[in-house]
Amino acid sequence: MKPQVASYVSTGFLWSWQCSSSPWEFYIFYMRGDLLDGVSSVFTTTDGNDFVHLPICGSSENANDNCYSDEEADVALGLVTSLESFIKSKTGGDTLPSCTVTEARETVEGAIAEILKSLEKQAKNAKLYDKEKLFNGTLMLILKNPSWNIRVLTKGNAQATTVADIDHLEADPDLSLVARIYGALYKILLGLLLLLCCFVVMMIGVLVLRHRQRSKEEERKQVFEMVEKIIDMVKENYDMNEPDDRQSSYLAIQHVRDQLLPPSQRRRMVPLWEKAVKFIEANESRIRVETQTIQGEDFMVWRWLPANSSCGKVWQGQAFGENNVSAGNTLQYSPTPCLKIRNMFDADVETAENWDVNVQDALLEKCKGITGILHIHVDRASSQGCVYMKCNSCETAYQVYRSLHGWWFDGRLVTVKYLRLELYHDRFPNSKKNTKPLLPSNNSMASLSLPYHRSLLEMT
Repeated sequence: MKPQVASYVSTGFLWSWQCSSSPWEFYIFYMRGDLLDGVSSVFTTTDGNDFVHLPICGSSENANDNCYSDEEADVALGLVTSLESFIKSKTGGDTLPSCTVTEARETVEGAIAEILKSLEKQAKNAKLYDKEKLFNGTLMLILKNPSWNIRVLTKGNAQATTVADIDHLEADPDLSLVARIYGALYKILLGLLLLLCCFVVMMIGVLVLRHRQRSKEEERKQVFEMVEKIIDMVKENYDMNEPDDRQSSYLAIQHVRDQLLPPSQRRRMVPLWEKAVKFIEANESRIRVETQTIQGEDFMVWRWLPANSSCGKVWQGQAFGENNVSAGNTLQYSPTPCLKIRNMFDADVETAENWDVNVQDALLEKCKGITGILHIHVDRASSQGCVYMKCNSCETAYQVYRSLHGWWFDGRLVTVKYLRLELYHDRFPNSKKNTKPLLPSNNSMASLSLPYHRSLLEMT
């Protein structure tokens, strides 16, 4: 609906146009502004898809009794305006403006009579119109053009599909300018309210997400704290009982749990305990899980595995599992034959002479069975315990990667990354000449002298 002021503008314009037009033409073009959203749109879209015309006589498609002349079609179109004005004049109560078919017929017949009277006063030929035909044409126009917002309904208030099914007509009421402003403000406020609700929901989602992240981080910290306490207890028990062979150097897992979890908080802290136990089983090679009989009953126990200094640097097991090479974001192939290996030593505590040779031997011993390692450089000044290695092919480098990455060596977790060949040659130009595979300096296999611990992840 247009604002009421549009009605006054259209009224003044069309009254001035009446002086040079016949009365029936005035009925066609004079309309109130509140119809500009409906019937008046046909004057700009009469040939478009939004307006359905009455069938016009004279064409081969409409050669029947249900066609209309151009003049009858124009009159029917004007009668739609009169009928809409009549329907909207019946506004009252809480119901929408409506009228029955009988009332609509009387309105149309009265409008036709007014047209005939106006023609007679102007001494023009007063053509007799078929009132029933024009009435049916008016209803057909309304039925075929639902965009005019005049609804044709059956007795059961269902949408009519034919003229014969129409029982009554209904239209939207005219609203004052104030009511229209209120309606517009209501829609604006409703839109703002919906936008505010969306913003509130989004903020709640963000807060919930942050709360969950903080909770997970706090839980992670608590798990690590519990892991550290478990390691301290198991190691302390080993240190206390190592000199005395009569005392067991292991601790029952349930006994450790009962010592760390207060009875009042045990039920709440059980999930943290279970995560700490899984972490130790999967990532801590210094603690081995065993089954021991204690006072006639079998218990799962933790045993501390100390590093054997007499055997030098040894491989202690894998943190991520032998079959879990693809964990994380590691590549499934080697893009280069060169590798950079970290955490193989701590330069600040190395005191033995030729300790770098021991590190190199440990690498070659761990890669036993892999031929094609051409060059190794132990960076004695590295604070990260770096060793550089060049292989004869990318396939060999990938085999070395699988053998070293994620293993515990001398109490440190070894990590391996790939290094571009040109960078390797820039740093170690002499490596270009190496074509013979390297071998350990002796056959003792000292770094593999102890059976390394296999965690539960490695067994999967």
